[in-house]
Amino acid sequence: MTVNFYTLTLVLVFLVTIDFRIEISQVLPSATILEISAYIIALLYIGQYGLRTDTNTIKDKIISFITNNKIACLYFFWTALAAVVGLIKSTETLQVFKDLLPSLILLFFVVTFIYNEKRIRALITVYVVGIFFNIILATLQIMTNKYYIGGISEITFLKTNPQGDIVDHIAMGFYAHPNGFAMFLIPGIILIVSMLRFRYVKTVRFKIVLLMILPIIFFVLLHTYAKGAMAWTILGLLLLICAPYIGQKWRFTTGILINIGGIIFLSLYSIWLFFTSNSAFGTMLGRMSLWIAGVVTLSRDYFIMAFGNGYVNMRHTSLDLFNIDYDNAHNGFINQALNYGLPALLLFLVLIIATFKELASSPDGPHGKMKAIKIFCFSALVAVFGNYFFEPAELGVSAQAHIFLLLAIASIISKPFKQLTHD
Repeated sequence: MTVNFYTLTLVLVFLVTIDFRIEISQVLPSATILEISAYIIALLYIGQYGLRTDTNTIKDKIISFITNNKIACLYFFWTALAAVVGLIKSTETLQVFKDLLPSLILLFFVVTFIYNEKRIRALITVYVVGIFFNIILATLQIMTNKYYIGGISEITFLKTNPQGDIVDHIAMGFYAHPNGFAMFLIPGIILIVSMLRFRYVKTVRFKIVLLMILPIIFFVLLHTYAKGAMAWTILGLLLLICAPYIGQKWRFTTGILINIGGIIFLSLYSIWLFFTSNSAFGTMLGRMSLWIAGVVTLSRDYFIMAFGNGYVNMRHTSLDLFNIDYDNAHNGFINQALNYGLPALLLFLVLIIATFKELASSPDGPHGKMKAIKIFCFSALVAVFGNYFFEPAELGVSAQAHIFLLLAIASIISKPFKQLTHD
């Protein structure tokens, strides 16, 4: 029996949107349905292709994947090495790598089996359906203050609105924390606007459906009370609208400037608001304290610089410097180094920059549907990695898989247009 791995790839894409964790027993660690499914599909793939003797062997496919995704593979190689070497100190990096590994499996299947326009459109459809299920659940949560299927992180109970008041009826979808859910919504909103802006859908019925979803997803984002995610969504939408008018020569530079400028502006503006009018923005001072503690932790230990595993050291440093008991820097980039060492952070940054360059330099193409997806990818990744600076988004299975799904789509859509239209 031949397994249809294209269909199973679409299943994985859908499960990226469902951050649901299962606890099988008290002895075994809990796992998300994405995690379990990724390993099962990977084993099926090895079983089907591992025994073949023709040219289409698993070895050929893996070599092709590595050749076409060198930077990403180097990144995963270093994180795996850091997880093994880190066992000298503790098992913590290995546990974090366990949550990252499904992203590698997802990346492999997406770039291997999604290779033409028809399949890209199918992937986008599945992704939108997953977003839609999250919106429905989040709307129920806002209305009832119930149905938190993904559980509730303890820190959620300290969530405040812009006025500084503790809130409930928070939108979280399938996530355990509203900030993680808000980061998930950023590309969702940008995608729906892109589909409308660049006429991705031609039928009136689908346009009406998207126009109905759009205000609801904005409403849901507002009820995550994630101020940073809201700001980066606006910046991403502005880039989406302006991108077609920015020459390809300047598009990459524009994206990088929005990232750097947005990080600096939002940091300083939040501090200014805290001191002048609103204590709700004081969380930025706490974040900055953790960033400093993270950098100090890295600078004090050469092992952490090389291979990470800096959780215990980070907690001691944050307590010594700021009397904050926290084991990560609340910053996705600094946490990459704390988790896996500076080489992993550098490879991750190179991967991001290379993806931005690919998206910015490849032709938009005459086809509206592919143009919509390409400009969506560019704008969404700029917004997501801007928000990544303020959140520990390198933690968790679904959050990381979502980022690598976007990177995989970007890799596919950056290919020459003729390749995409070829079955």
